[in-house]
Amino acid sequence: MKFSLVITIVLGIVCSPAGVSSRKCFVQICSKNPSNRIRGRDAYGSGAWGASRGSRTHKGIDILCTVRSSVYTPFPAKVLRRSNPYLNNNAAYNTGIYLEGTGSWSGYKVKMWYVTKQVSNGKQLSAGSYIGSMTDRTIDARGSAVHPLVQMTALEQEWKIKIKPALSRFLFL
Repeated sequence: MKFSLVITIVLGIVCSPAGVSSRKCFVQICSKNPSNRIRGRDAYGSGAWGASRGSRTHKGIDILCTVRSSVYTPFPAKVLRRSNPYLNNNAAYNTGIYLEGTGSWSGYKVKMWYVTKQVSNGKQLSAGSYIGSMTDRTIDARGSAVHPLVQMTALEQEWKIKIKPALSRFLFL
């Protein structure tokens, strides 16, 4: 059964527009999807950036993945803590990890949700390091791909740009 990983970018960028040598791009995020292929349309809509979500639009990209697949950090980072997407929800999928970028990714933070955190707080990780495994959300999301969600923020104002046009061009190089 295929599932998806959602990439949500908030107040941040995925890659620097300054040129190839300085581009910031995510590495492979799910072990079963080396090309970070985006989920198509299903019962819950499209996995594309800006897809309709009822009264709002999707602020992320759903990446195909499978339950129990290994999930990797998208860039070099330090583990800050566990992060839960929902309050008052004891479901097994209500878990995740909060990371802070290091090196050229300093100033960025990501929350990767629906991932069982399997690394210690404070641990330094290189890009593509194992951080946990994907949980199964099909119990509450039948007909849709289950998805760890990556929410990224940039701490420096000058890095803010419009994500939509740049995302498909830079995210999965």
